[in-house]
Amino acid sequence: MMSARQSPALLPFLQKLERGCTFTGEERDAILALPFTPMQIEANRDFLREGQPVDCSTFVFSGMVGAFKQDRSGRRQVVSIYIPGDMVDLHSVPVPETAAALQSLVATTVLHVPHPALRDIAARYPKIAFAFWRQSVLDAAILMEWVMNLGQRNARCRTAHFLCELAYRAHRRTPADGSRIPYGVTQFALADILGLTPVHVNRTLQLLRSEGLIDTIDRSIHRILDWKGLVKAGDFHPGYLKLDEEAMTGWSCHPQVALAN
Repeated sequence: MMSARQSPALLPFLQKLERGCTFTGEERDAILALPFTPMQIEANRDFLREGQPVDCSTFVFSGMVGAFKQDRSGRRQVVSIYIPGDMVDLHSVPVPETAAALQSLVATTVLHVPHPALRDIAARYPKIAFAFWRQSVLDAAILMEWVMNLGQRNARCRTAHFLCELAYRAHRRTPADGSRIPYGVTQFALADILGLTPVHVNRTLQLLRSEGLIDTIDRSIHRILDWKGLVKAGDFHPGYLKLDEEAMTGWSCHPQVALAN
């Protein structure tokens, strides 16, 4: 077990929480002092089973994690992805078991933070508890958009939408033309994410390339050539990733008032 007082490993997570709230120095130190156990995982490895009892939550330090459901025949659907700074299973703090299985989509390092430490910091610092709550709202908003993507959009649209979301989340802003999507996700992983076959994914990526929207580097790393065109192709609106941060900041900076109303 390590403490983040000895390492900046939890800084990406702190920075993500601070997008919706300004913490005091004491609150920032408390987050960075959370104990954790690091775990390095090779690409495309399952590392937690669905329904598995857990006593810690998983933070992504580097790489990418996919949460997936799997049927009896072995077919799987990735239901959410997590990139550096994300807490994969915040919901496991009150309900200590995994709601979905977890897989490393690329070479990944995660940090396991004990539930007692998370419960303690939430009890001692209401603003941090509110930031955790806000993160759960963001996760739910992303999940709802994914349902729409899988249920109503065709292959071209859902692929473009996913690439837009991934780029926006990775860059934390609107990407510029020429920006890379910094994760080497394979076409097999994209198939599980998009609910398509690997062959269909390959054809769809070829179509987006032929339209001058993206380019492929090293087979799996994509570069955006035309952001506005990709946004139009994917019917992408990033509001669900912002959640009106200015309005939310007012709440999160005064949690005792907000929770009383």
